[in-house]
Amino acid sequence: AVTVVDDGIGVQSLIGRLAAMAFSQESKSYWLVKAAPISTKRLLAAKFLVAFLPGLALMLLFLLAISLLQGVSPGALLYGALAITLIAAGVTGLNLAFGVIGANFNWEDPRRIAQGSAGCLGSLASVAFLLLSLALFFGPELLVTALGAPVLLGRAIGLLLGGAASLSCAIVPLVLVRRRVAV
Repeated sequence: AVTVVDDGIGVQSLIGRLAAMAFSQESKSYWLVKAAPISTKRLLAAKFLVAFLPGLALMLLFLLAISLLQGVSPGALLYGALAITLIAAGVTGLNLAFGVIGANFNWEDPRRIAQGSAGCLGSLASVAFLLLSLALFFGPELLVTALGAPVLLGRAIGLLLGGAASLSCAIVPLVLVRRRVAV
């Protein structure tokens, strides 16, 4: 669990930055995106993947390196990789949705790309989600172990609870803001 926390908090800011600025970085050239023959779903999916994949790759590399150094079991490594993947998806969905809400297409100075409170709220929401998802993924494992039940039962419950929360945060916010994308 400690490995996942270290990875998640460190790279969460990279994912947040890429996702929150996904639309604002287009600036005044956003009309080119709107003129392209691409659906809103595909545009959101592309922006999601551009933010999600680099952060996920870094987190999985960190997890593998730390797991090898600490001698973590293959089962724990696999569970950590699944948890990281789902948590990263949730963080990406939340930050991308707040990035859509707070998109600024009129910036001249790159320091003014992100304005308003949407970015700040997105950061707060993603940190709150990160803490909640860590509790959902690893709380059942700790509880079940303390009760003397098999670790696999705790991991299954954690994967079910944490996975549902993560997938909800990856999908629902984007569904709610898709009309704002206006392609």
